[in-house]
Amino acid sequence: MMSAAAIGTASAGVALIIQRIHQSTRTASKYAITDLGTLGGNYSIAWGINDAGQVVGYSETSSGAGRGCLWSQGNIIDLGTLGGKYSEARAINSGGQIVGCSLTARGQKHACLWSRGQIIDLGTLGGDDSEARDINDLGQVVGYSQNSRGQRRACLWSQGDIKDLGTPWAVIRAKPGALIIIRELWWAMLIVAAGPIAPACGSKAG
Repeated sequence: MMSAAAIGTASAGVALIIQRIHQSTRTASKYAITDLGTLGGNYSIAWGINDAGQVVGYSETSSGAGRGCLWSQGNIIDLGTLGGKYSEARAINSGGQIVGCSLTARGQKHACLWSRGQIIDLGTLGGDDSEARDINDLGQVVGYSQNSRGQRRACLWSQGDIKDLGTPWAVIRAKPGALIIIRELWWAMLIVAAGPIAPACGSKAG
């Protein structure tokens, strides 16, 4: 039996998936490394994987353009953009919903959601720039956005709304037990578990 253990890139710049081969506790673990390939260019990187083994990330095309992509069942799929020349996929949930960012036709970087064959612009807090970093199984998305004053703020997209999460290093507690952990100043980085996100939050001085 094999299970996904890690994803990343090799020195040659090609996305890899590293799988652990489970053995008895008396023997050393072994790993198999799979070259995931590219969309025709020289470079790719894998950022996220779900329980079904679907991997998302970024790849150069043969023309040198950057595209968010999905590796699934031996295929690599170009996820497209919001009209610009670049996109990047950062996370995928168990339902196959993918989040990341894309340039728009105006050259702005916006957080986006790929779901059921469509790409959706998640918008911003009033500024030009936003990026989605993670999604849970309820479709709640975390990342960052510029506000109207150009400040980068951690934010939550949920049920069609975008919420400013406030202070740096905030920990947003959820029921039953899910967390959003902000690991960098103003950036929401990771959803742990899949519970709904509660409005209460705490903060840690940085």
